Amino acid sequence: MVLTSSAPSIPVCRERVLSVHRQEDSAACVLANRTNLRVPGLLASYVAVGDEITFPIPAGGATGAEIYITKGPSSSGLNRCLYQAPVGYVTQPKLDKRNQHFVSAEVQQKALGICAILLPCGALRDYFYILPGVAGKDAQPNFYETLRIPASASPAELRVAYKLRTLEVAGSRSEQAALDRAFNILGRPELRACYDALLADPEAPAIFPYGGFGSLLVSGERSRDGQTFFAQRILAFSPERRHRRFHMSLHQCDFYEDRALCRDVRRKLEFWLDPALLHTLWDPTWNQWKHLLATKNGDRCDFCSKRQVPQTPGRVGTRYLGNSAAEPTRRHTPGGLPTAGGNRPCNLSPLRPIFSRAGADPSASPVPGHRKS
Repeated sequence: MVLTSSAPSIPVCRERVLSVHRQEDSAACVLANRTNLRVPGLLASYVAVGDEITFPIPAGGATGAEIYITKGPSSSGLNRCLYQAPVGYVTQPKLDKRNQHFVSAEVQQKALGICAILLPCGALRDYFYILPGVAGKDAQPNFYETLRIPASASPAELRVAYKLRTLEVAGSRSEQAALDRAFNILGRPELRACYDALLADPEAPAIFPYGGFGSLLVSGERSRDGQTFFAQRILAFSPERRHRRFHMSLHQCDFYEDRALCRDVRRKLEFWLDPALLHTLWDPTWNQWKHLLATKNGDRCDFCSKRQVPQTPGRVGTRYLGNSAAEPTRRHTPGGLPTAGGNRPCNLSPLRPIFSRAGADPSASPVPGHRKS
């Protein structure tokens, strides 16, 4: 059956599944109209015979990433309807009429008429943050216990612990996945602050990591007008990633006590450095003489899209500020001190007395750009 979507140029197919042939990373489905449909890996394990599947048919006959599945009569509860779609910006937590926190994810394609996915913060907590003692996870260790570090550990201690634990669990995919999840949350200051708040109060609002942007698979139900999907559970999320290799000067960093925030406005990149990654120590006074740093830091890492809506009073419409944030587990900086003009190690210690001879005392004046993290 071919229907018409809210976008007139894109027809929509809705058929029942007659058979499913599962493969390693996908599933081949035979529909009632004898059409063969290959379902991607995120959704393959949830498709069964008797389900009704709806998807747009783009130009060229290829199946798009937006898929809606209504389970058969034997299914009930939270998995009655499944929806997979590429999402864009996810809002900060808000309160609904029942005084419960939720976030709204923007659907990018909207070919099936669904414009937004509403996610309760409890669903974010259970999927991304995995608290012990919540949703039957009594035996589940928290992220600090997974990395075997105290909750007061510095960013450098986090990275060292992650590397040591990676060596210990070498060969175990499940344990490595748990380590990656723990470090990707604790390695970002805003996500770590959210996780600490959830440990203290599981009902605290949870934020969507990196602001969304990726392929989201959820279960729940559709609103009466069909434009909103009320999700009850997150089944899978795959963020947008892009591998980048670049060099960035250290004078583009804001230095804190235990970490440094690097932003490249031209490339729209953002990432955090810690002493264990850069193999050198710093303090907030570096912000006063960092303009003397000609050192460049070489990096290779995977970036996730990270955007936010600027809070401008009186502004009409929505405008996104685009940035890409590096995942902590997918960062690689060559060992040793950064180099300047070749492979010579850069000696940073003479820069402080040079700055002092210019008539400034780093300890006597406020630190430009130093913000409380």
